[in-house]
Amino acid sequence: MQSIVEAILNITGECQLVDSTRRALTPDNQNVPGNMRILEIFREIQGTNECVYSMEIHVYADSIIDALKRAKATINDSLLVLKAVLNIYNSLKS
Repeated sequence: MQSIVEAILNITGECQLVDSTRRALTPDNQNVPGNMRILEIFREIQGTNECVYSMEIHVYADSIIDALKRAKATINDSLLVLKAVLNIYNSLKS
């Protein structure tokens, strides 16, 4: 029986920062293994200078343990990119 793990990462904030994050993550999200799917949505919140970037991660594996490990690794990679983008953004703001 195949196991599926789904995770959603939502980033909301100033459009420039959120768009930079999206552009930093997108290249990695284009080349995913066959047993993984990543969907991305980027939209502006009407009437504000804020945007939302959503990344849905779907991992398929033979066991729930394998699916969780792969999802965790993908989320950790995404968070490392997010940390780098925030560090660069904060250093440019100062």
